[in-house]
Amino acid sequence: MVGQQDRKVTVGVQFDPKFEKKEDARYRNLKNWNYAIRYGLGTGSPLSPSFNFGLELAQNLQFIVSFYQHVVVQRRLFIAIVLVKNPLEDNEVVGITNYIDFGFELQTRIDDEKTSNDIHDSTFRVAASWQANKNILVKSSSSSPWWKMTMVTKNQDR
Repeated sequence: MVGQQDRKVTVGVQFDPKFEKKEDARYRNLKNWNYAIRYGLGTGSPLSPSFNFGLELAQNLQFIVSFYQHVVVQRRLFIAIVLVKNPLEDNEVVGITNYIDFGFELQTRIDDEKTSNDIHDSTFRVAASWQANKNILVKSSSSSPWWKMTMVTKNQDR
């Protein structure tokens, strides 16, 4: 069940009956419920800037905080009154559009029990990307608990 107000605030509740066999007990077990709230600004178009901030309680065990920022920078290059050409684009293209994305997620346990080994005490993930133009894209991400770092580049020729 999801509710949304003014395209800025979204609230959601999810019932996922993984625990308890009896019908009545499944609804009363808090581990079967997930709750989330998100606040975001932007049109949803990749051509305009936006950001999202979210809070989530999963199975009454994990608290998750996330943030995502999308920035669009359009530049027209002028030196004095002479228009400078982007060497990676066609002659009629006189500007450069950069897309910059940044996000992080913090996930932590909120219960005292150590019943499951598949959930770490806390994890932190960071990711960023930069698209310099339609041909060059650079992405990078890092996450704990072992701080694995990845980096991807893409160069598309015509």
